[in-house]
Amino acid sequence: MSNLPEVEHVLEVMNIGQELHLVVTRENVKNGKPDLILDAIIGYSLTGETKGNALIMIQYVAKKSAVVISLDVPSGIDSTTGKRAVNQINPNATLTLALPKTGLFPEVSGELYVADIGIPNLVYKKLNIGYISPFGKNSFIKFKIL
Repeated sequence: MSNLPEVEHVLEVMNIGQELHLVVTRENVKNGKPDLILDAIIGYSLTGETKGNALIMIQYVAKKSAVVISLDVPSGIDSTTGKRAVNQINPNATLTLALPKTGLFPEVSGELYVADIGIPNLVYKKLNIGYISPFGKNSFIKFKIL
């Protein structure tokens, strides 16, 4: 994996908010060789095995050699337990939202980043969650499990 672009660089480019104008056809998707795949197929609400179009898309991603970044939770992973569905995304990195999820172990999430989505401290206080924002002026941080 040493020839893959640095995930931090990819996230910084995404953070710039540049407009991209792409023409996507069925043929492009079927035969394309993407450099980067953003996984936001299932997300936080997984229950049971993947099926239908979600399964088709996960199988498509599995055949590609692109860098994969999952948004919030890799598709096919239980965010609470880390349990893997039979078919799941194996990302290089995961950009999870607000707080790290308990099931996002390195073996299912790749490098883990946490993004600030602007939840007011009052919300954490009402939920009795002792929270001190780690973000400062950053919109995301790299998270390491010690």
